[in-house]
Amino acid sequence: MEILKDDDQAEDQDIESPAWHGEILKKRAEKIESGETKFISLEELKKKILG
Repeated sequence: MEILKDDDQAEDQDIESPAWHGEILKKRAEKIESGETKFISLEELKKKILG
């Protein structure tokens, strides 16, 4: 029970993301907005990976 309590308290702490992470997210958002990025379904991904 102590482990669960400690884990729950850890989730409540504010953890700051590193600056580089924000830059990556910004670049990804820009690619989405510009249409440069193409999304595929999970089924399409499985076909690409597994053949």
